[in-house]
Amino acid sequence: MENIKISVVIPVYNGEKFIKRCLKSVLTQTYKNTEIVIVNDGSKDNSLEICNRIASTDSRVKVISQPNGGSAKARRVGISHATGDYVTFVDVDDFYCRQDAIEIVSKYLIKHSVDVLQFSYEKKLRFLRQTICNTQTVRILDRTDFMTNHYPGLLGSYYE
Repeated sequence: MENIKISVVIPVYNGEKFIKRCLKSVLTQTYKNTEIVIVNDGSKDNSLEICNRIASTDSRVKVISQPNGGSAKARRVGISHATGDYVTFVDVDDFYCRQDAIEIVSKYLIKHSVDVLQFSYEKKLRFLRQTICNTQTVRILDRTDFMTNHYPGLLGSYYE
């Protein structure tokens, strides 16, 4: 699996102020075997129009629109439309700081042949920068442990 495809799912609700920056950070990644699945979750602003405009210029982007159901439902819908070997999520108000982020992730996935990869991230607020360390070491989990203790948190607090 040398050239894995990575699906980036972006749930969008009223994100017109952020969506261009978010999408630019995904579309300019050095790793190009990606698809971007945008799930418009009933936005009332210009988010859908912005997403459709960007999708018309890049074949890797597909836009799905649904009535507002929350971020967890939007992520599940995104997963159901994803065709990649792996799925990752980016919130509409977030972005990749590094252009090689997905490339780094893909190399790790290929080298270690893992099903789930969890990594740290940096949270920047107006006057605060905090690194959120999700894991210090590689964790190998069996399916039951992952589905019971970790999967719900990945999809949002409203996952049932």
